[in-house]
Amino acid sequence: MRPLSFTQAVAQSRNVTRFSNCGVRSISQSAIVNAKKKGKASDPDDMFGEGFSGHDDLFGTAMKASKATKASSKSASTVKTKTASSVVQTSASAEGSETASKAASDERLARFNKLYQFVAERIDKEPIKTPIQVRSSAWTHLLGLANTKHQLERVVQLFPLWRDAGKAWTPQIAEDFVRRCEELGSPQLALQVFTDHPKYGLDLATLPAARRLLHSLHVEHPLADSITVSALYKIYNLPPISSDLVSCAMLASACFKHNTPESVAVANELVPSLRALLERTPPQGMTLPVKEDKAARARTEAKEKAWLAWTLGKIEKALAKQGEDFAWLRQWRI
Repeated sequence: MRPLSFTQAVAQSRNVTRFSNCGVRSISQSAIVNAKKKGKASDPDDMFGEGFSGHDDLFGTAMKASKATKASSKSASTVKTKTASSVVQTSASAEGSETASKAASDERLARFNKLYQFVAERIDKEPIKTPIQVRSSAWTHLLGLANTKHQLERVVQLFPLWRDAGKAWTPQIAEDFVRRCEELGSPQLALQVFTDHPKYGLDLATLPAARRLLHSLHVEHPLADSITVSALYKIYNLPPISSDLVSCAMLASACFKHNTPESVAVANELVPSLRALLERTPPQGMTLPVKEDKAARARTEAKEKAWLAWTLGKIEKALAKQGEDFAWLRQWRI
């Protein structure tokens, strides 16, 4: 099954997506579907300037000037030499950095190809005979080594073989896959996999995976993709999208951004659910870790808080533009 068009997503959502009991109608009931610094001016009456000390010291002044000129030339020469040396060192350092970077890239590619071959040979329809089998953790390593969209696509080509071999996917693999697709700018590849379960067999098994998939699609991709993801929540037995604060906010923001009468109507239907969810969520619990704590901010939980903060800001602006009440949202945000 291919990712749905906007119209198809609307049609499918009539069967698979219903909002929670927060007073919002089903998505299926809606027509759904970023100065120069100046020196002292010379005195025109002083033809010789301040350096002239009289005719009695003509030679002394000239000799001093000559020495000063030589010293100045020597100093300038030294500066030029040091500058040239610095440039050479910087250039050598840059070349060394590029060489090291290329070596690391080549090593990573070699590791990817080696592990890819290892997995492929053991899950093929006619696998090699060996007591060493593929563990689930191999997928985590393979996804981590993939560094381009093409490499991710190669990994995805192995998914059906794993399923045909009767092997199970772990929820962590789904999360790793969605994360890597987002990092490599290929969220629609993840959408392709999760909308064709009979072929790939990979479940969108957790809310963190679903939230990240929605996050990767809701701003820069067609609204139909976000609607399709919302339908997947029901298909994979996840909580309704209108009952999950982070997901609800992202979908509402995407609908407001699309800015058609139909999408704005859907966004407005999500607003009461969003408000009810915020009323049950203390703002203190959604505070982001301090910027200095990079490890904490890199965690999935912190990222989701950041997504929520960003989308709530967008929703507030959309409500204000419509002339709708947004005081409740402003109060929660501050």
